Amino acid sequence: MYYEKKTRRFECIAHRTITFENSSLHFHNEVEIIINLGHGAKANAFINSKKYSFDNEYDAVIVTPGQIHTYETIKEGLFMTFIFPPEFIPRLQNSLLTKHPANPVFNLKELGINDTFMNFWSSHGELPDNIKHLRSSLIIGFLNTLMAHLFYKVKFIEDDSNSELLHRIILHLVENYSEQINLSDLSDTFKTPPSVISKAFNATTGITFPSFLNWIRVTVAADMLANTNNTITSISYKVGFRTIRNFNRAFIEFYGTTPSKYRTENNVS
Repeated sequence: MYYEKKTRRFECIAHRTITFENSSLHFHNEVEIIINLGHGAKANAFINSKKYSFDNEYDAVIVTPGQIHTYETIKEGLFMTFIFPPEFIPRLQNSLLTKHPANPVFNLKELGINDTFMNFWSSHGELPDNIKHLRSSLIIGFLNTLMAHLFYKVKFIEDDSNSELLHRIILHLVENYSEQINLSDLSDTFKTPPSVISKAFNATTGITFPSFLNWIRVTVAADMLANTNNTITSISYKVGFRTIRNFNRAFIEFYGTTPSKYRTENNVS
């Protein structure tokens, strides 16, 4: 897992898959929206440890700044990704920085803007590449329309007041996930009562601190299973699990399958 400091903060990309070499668990300061444009496309988003499916045409998922996420392509098709800084939506900028959707998955048809999107798609494709200012203006205009409809019809929740503290703690966990860390250790490191840290994890991520730490560990393990020939036992210990039994249990909890089956289906080394 890592903090992604983007060199290009504004992107609009169409692609067949949303699983990339650098698509491991991460977070960034930009808003990210991925729209399923059909052609058989099916995918999952993992946001703050929760799994969300967007398998139908015009299904979309939004990730707000600071949310920890990754994606999994179930079936290739056609996706469109928008990445943009909150200031591109000036009227909603503060809300994007302090709130997150109760459910990050939405559907353009249900919002009533699928026709608007298709008009945008057609116009976007017709613009010459050398007229970049027109292309970017069109994209930003569509994003403002999309976000206005989204905030009107989707419930957004205030981020926990300790979200800044939580992000600092998460960065610490990213660097030390293989160590044996408990709430008492974090309390000593960040001079914060364990109850405050525990409450921040539950409020922001929806799961306990131990489960969140295990989530980080198994996502690192999944990358190793897919890209190395290290034994499952050695991977288990490398990422911080004391027993293979606990590793298997945590892996199944978050990925819905065993480490060995995951390796069979995903190993490319």
